[in-house]
Formats: sequence, C-alpha cells, structure tokens
Amino acid sequence: MFSFHIIQAMDPKMLAALVDRAPDGVLLVDPGGRITFANPHTQVLFGYSPDELLGKTIEFLVPERFRGRHIGHQAAFHARPSTRPMGSGLELTALRSDGTELPVEISLSPIPTEEGQYVAAIVRDVSERKALEDDLRRSEERYRLLAEQARDIIYRIRLLPAPPRVEYMGPAATALTGFSPEDHYADPDLILRITDPAQRALFERLMSDPDSVPNPFMTQIHRRDGIVVWLEHQFSIIRSNGRPVAIEAIARDTTARVLLEEERQRLHAENELVEDRERIARDLHDGVMQALYGVGLSLVQQRGQALPPEVQAGLDEAVSALNGVIADIRAYVMDLPRDNGEGTLASELTRLAHDLSANGPTSVTVDVGDTNPMLSEAQLHSLLQITREALSNVVRHAAATTARVTLKDDPRGLILEIRDDGHGFDPAANVSEDHLGLRNMRARAEQLGADFEVESSQGAGTVVRLRLRPV
Repeated sequence: MFSFHIIQAMDPKMLAALVDRAPDGVLLVDPGGRITFANPHTQVLFGYSPDELLGKTIEFLVPERFRGRHIGHQAAFHARPSTRPMGSGLELTALRSDGTELPVEISLSPIPTEEGQYVAAIVRDVSERKALEDDLRRSEERYRLLAEQARDIIYRIRLLPAPPRVEYMGPAATALTGFSPEDHYADPDLILRITDPAQRALFERLMSDPDSVPNPFMTQIHRRDGIVVWLEHQFSIIRSNGRPVAIEAIARDTTARVLLEEERQRLHAENELVEDRERIARDLHDGVMQALYGVGLSLVQQRGQALPPEVQAGLDEAVSALNGVIADIRAYVMDLPRDNGEGTLASELTRLAHDLSANGPTSVTVDVGDTNPMLSEAQLHSLLQITREALSNVVRHAAATTARVTLKDDPRGLILEIRDDGHGFDPAANVSEDHLGLRNMRARAEQLGADFEVESSQGAGTVVRLRLRPV
C-alpha cells in the first residue's frame, strides 16, 4: 500500500498514468459539488466521456429518486469529512447515460485546498458481485422452502466444538415425531432420548465417529404420542482440515415399508407352515391313518362274531373311540371341520372332558357356566385344539388325578383355563420333543392373536391360560 507521502513524491506523469489506467472510476469533486476531473474508466462505468462529466454536479450520476437523499449525505460528509472506504455498508446506485442503473461501491477521501474542500471519489462496479449475491440469496431461499415443505426431515448436527448439538431441524420433524424444531434446539439430548434404546448407541456413534456408521442406517423413533415409527437416515459428513465438524442428513419415514416387509415375512412363515402341514397330512394319511383303518376293520369284523354282551360292548366302544381318533387326526393336521352336534365351544369342551375321563386315569370336569361366546369356525377349532393338546399332556405326562377346564367372560376378553393337580414341570427349561405340544399351543394362540401363559412348578400342578382379546 502506498502512503500519501509516496504519492506526493511521485512523478506527475507516473501519477497521471496510474489514475488513467485504474480499473475503477476516479472522480474529483469541488466544494460546490461539481466534477472537475474524471479518469477514462468512468466512460466504461457511466457511458459518458470524461469531458461530458466535467462541470456536472455529482447528482447527475445519481438516479432521480435518490437525489434528495444523496444531497443530505453529501452535506453530512462535508460537515464531518473523513475517509470512507469501499464496502462501508451503503447500498449505492449510479445512473448510466442509457438510463440503466448500476450498483456501485464508492470510496471517498476529503482533500483540503486553499479553494476549499475537494472530495476524491473512487467508484467500483459491483454488479457482478451483486448478481452472485442475489443468486446465492435465491438459492438459499429455495433451499429453505424445500426444507420447510419437504415431507422428509432435513437436519444438521454440529459435532465441533463439542458437545454435539442440533443446529437445524426441518419442520417435517413436527409431523413425523410430534416434537418441533424448537424442542430440539432447547434440548440437545432430545434426538437421543426419542431414539429407541436398541439404536441409541448407533446414533451416539454418528455424533462421535460418523465414519464408522453405515450409510444409510435405520432407527426407531418414539413419537410424542407413544407411536413408534421407523426412519431411514442418509447423511453427509462436513469436514474441516480433515476432521468431521458437522452432519447433514435427511431422515425418511419408512414405517410402512418396514411393516410391509414384516407382513411379507409373516406370510412366508405361514406358507411354510402350510407346506409342512400338507406334508405331515400326506404322511399320516398314507401311514398312520391307513394302519388305524386296518385296526378298525379288524375290530368291525370281530363285532360280527358271536361274543358275550360285555365283550361286544367293549368292541363297540373301541370302534367308536377309534373313529374319534381318526377324526381328531384329520382335524389336527388338515384343519377339517367336524360335525359335533351343536358345535358350540361349551358342548365341545364337555365332549372332550367326557372322552378323556372315560378312557384315562384322570377325572376331567368342565365349568362353562352360561358362557356362550360368538366365535368363528377357525377360532372354535383353534380353542378346541389347544384344550385337546393341554388335556392330552395332562393325561400322558402329568400323572394327575383331576383336571378342570374353565371358560369365563372377562372385561379383558374370553378366558380359557386348564388346571391339573399333576407333578408339574419347569416352564423356563428348554422345551424338549416331549413338550412339542406346548409349542403348538403357543403357536395357535399367536395365530388367534390371544395371550398365552403357562404356570407350573415341580409338585404343584400346571395351569394353561389363554385370553382371547375382544375385537
């Protein structure tokens, strides 16, 4: 930078060349506000030659709507003259010869002389910079509108200086999570607290070591109303000198997609169960049931012989029981409906208790009161199968002398309970092949959408309880 003394000492020709070749316009204004000098670049700026500007007042180059204000600024400057550098914060506009306007910056320097105070003005064209600033402002405005109207959550987390803090949270956060951007600004830990504990460590890692986090990643968010939603986060790491200083991310609600995938997996699992059931049904039909049919045929043939009445009665009962076993197998594996009189749950439970009491060491009683729930055929069938399996376990494994089936209505749903006085077992132990029926009962209860629980301990009997929730 040249000092004033250096400029004074310069050769006049060199000084004239410096001013003439300056990339900015240079004007000298006398105490009366008239232009007494203009360098060649003023013609590039204003469209007037330097000679055309000489003798004109400085307001000649000011748009008419600004002239009154400019005169006030000029008077204030002359009252308190001082050097005013470029970029002093004033929005200034110059008027060109063709009537167009030009954004400019002006540096003013007072020059006291014997004739009075002159002012040197250096004028710079800032139209290109203003255009860039306008483009940037419009771009930022578009980004703001995009962020505010987006259905996805756009957010920014500052990592440094520590501790991490949410710097921006898009308005979509309110609709998706129930928490507003202001909630996040007021509580730096909110974004962690509403993240499900299973993914909280992953989000903490994002804020401490973002390079180690998969991109994108999924989290569950607990909304203000308690509903859980799934969000997929796609993020960018902002760095300074190679260090992560911020995270900018978009979080999209993928709850519907996750639920759809869960439903697809559930249907796939059900399809596999159906295929297994059909395979077992074929095996039973071709093996076990054919053997049972053979035994039944042999018994029927013996019934045709002359036998004592008590033997004949025994054979009749055996044939009837065998037919019941065949029907049970068909119903178990193939889910075939059975014709059993009224077909109500109460009547079917009573029939089950009678059959087991008549053919085993355990006395089974039923208490249904006046309960007569409205059930679909599928619900009736599943409840009967669960009861049959539970009672079968009692007879085969529990060494019980009594068992009681209770059916009752409850505000929380229909409750079916099978209780015995057998030796019991430890439900927490691994389920063995002997307890396959327990797994089957639990699976049927899940298909019904029912609550299923087993209470048992060594020497204290067992209680199997199912609660069918009201629709």
